[in-house]
Amino acid sequence: MSRAASASSQQGLSLIEMVIFIIIVGVALASLAQLFALNVRHSATPLLRQKSVILANAYMEEIIRKRWDELTPDGGGKIDSATSTIATEEGLRSVYDDIDDYHLLSGAPTKTDGSTMQGFDGFSVNVAVRHPSAAWNTIAATEVKQITVTVSAPNGESLQLNSFRVNF
Repeated sequence: MSRAASASSQQGLSLIEMVIFIIIVGVALASLAQLFALNVRHSATPLLRQKSVILANAYMEEIIRKRWDELTPDGGGKIDSATSTIATEEGLRSVYDDIDDYHLLSGAPTKTDGSTMQGFDGFSVNVAVRHPSAAWNTIAATEVKQITVTVSAPNGESLQLNSFRVNF
């Protein structure tokens, strides 16, 4: 084979092909960088959601352990729900003795003694206690209290936990 024939069979990339390759690779890398930035921006969301669940559960467990009403005897027992009202009788959370006392509790997360809960900066908690608007299964609405704990995270997400307590 002659030298001229050998040189013509070896072809490289033209300038146009090289520019098109660079543009395609640049667009692909820009898309990947944007996807990476989006994932980094939202990486804290699962952690905040998990902290919201932990906080809501802590408040709900504290409330559920209390008596159904101020008139409920120590050790439990059914009371006459006609004389029962949903109202906070005690001022300090450390002396709350029934679930009604938590009605309209709101603010930054605190421990029972009033000290702040570490690691929950920017969170807020709201508690509502009410009777359902209608009978609950076969139980009269006045014999049931719905407890709603709402936790708002610093990113604006809210988590709501509901529980029902029956007078028995």
